[in-house]
Amino acid sequence: MSACHFSDSDCIGQQRVDDTFNPNSLEAQIALRDFCNKLHDFSHEDIERFKIRRDFSTGEPEIKCFARDLDLFLAAESTVSGANLTLPWTYRKSMKFMESHSLTYNTLKFNTSFPDVLEIPIAYWLNDRYLFKNKSSFNKFHDLIGERIGPYSSPLKTDFSEFYGNRLVYFGVQVNLTLGRFSSGYVEGKPVMDRWESFVQKEMAAMPPGLQNGFQLTKDYWHSLAVQKSLKDSAIFGIVLGIILALPILTIATENFIVGFVATFCMCCSTVCVVGIIPLIGWKLGVRTLEKVLEALNMCMVVGLTVDYVVHLAEGYHLSKRLDRKSRVQDMLEVMGLSVFSGACTTLGACVFMFFAQIQFMVRFGIFMFSTIGFSLIFSLGLFPTLMGMIGPDGDTGNIKAIYRKLIRRCS
Repeated sequence: MSACHFSDSDCIGQQRVDDTFNPNSLEAQIALRDFCNKLHDFSHEDIERFKIRRDFSTGEPEIKCFARDLDLFLAAESTVSGANLTLPWTYRKSMKFMESHSLTYNTLKFNTSFPDVLEIPIAYWLNDRYLFKNKSSFNKFHDLIGERIGPYSSPLKTDFSEFYGNRLVYFGVQVNLTLGRFSSGYVEGKPVMDRWESFVQKEMAAMPPGLQNGFQLTKDYWHSLAVQKSLKDSAIFGIVLGIILALPILTIATENFIVGFVATFCMCCSTVCVVGIIPLIGWKLGVRTLEKVLEALNMCMVVGLTVDYVVHLAEGYHLSKRLDRKSRVQDMLEVMGLSVFSGACTTLGACVFMFFAQIQFMVRFGIFMFSTIGFSLIFSLGLFPTLMGMIGPDGDTGNIKAIYRKLIRRCS
């Protein structure tokens, strides 16, 4: 991707192939065949668990794994020719096969160093014995098998535009699922993606060298789920980090452990209510990128917005010159209560106008802001004064400076 500019969304990078990929060994060919057989032999429970789609007419699972079909084709060819052409293939078998089809192949260029012995039967199978009569019926695997011209590539005697003995560069296995990017949500799709990831990693770890770098992908859906997971984790991390930072900062600002803890608790209550509003009104980290980013961004902003009101009241409690908690709560509300209420009302009033916008981003952001400020106002002017009137510190109780002075006297 280094050749792509970050602003170019259409750039897909430069294609590179894995130089360690080698399906030609006997162990690799057997492993590929066994892997395909394992997929096709999935039980009904496995098909349901992995959400594999079944063909509407035949009821068979929609799986395209070339090694199974290739081996069935070679078995049929073995019956006709009287020679064993099934997998695995060796250099000797490839040479014997090409020599028996001398009108098609020229073997003068080949020697015992020829590595891609599996390409000979694959190309013969994909191109319908090089008859080119029913080539279209074999095209379902053409996109799943990749090859490039190599040092042993040679043109057919019957068609100079077709080459054999090429280098095999990739194999693909296609499995159609019942899930879809727009038909299945994160809750349903993420476990299936993880199930497939675990299955692929386990199978690749058991493969012989040359086949262990396989991976799973989809055009859009898995990527969409991964983006949603990243946004969800980022939102949770932002909320947790904000609360973790708010507790010591509020404690230092008010110089009191109790005031800092109660203020942080009220922030947590506001945050929980705002997060709870999202599923209640039908929102989620949706299928559209804008929705994902908006919800994740909003979650990261919750803590920063909710602290704005309770911190003023906590500071008002701290600055009160009285000693008993009820008098300090009264001073707090007299000094800061009206300012906090007025500031919240202006923000709430501004949010109301966003409800009537035609752009959904504006509507969603307005609802989010209104909910956040509304719950912050309720808990800062309702819950916080109540708790401070019940358990708020009297005198120097919980005061950081007083505790520090006592520790110094003890140490002295």
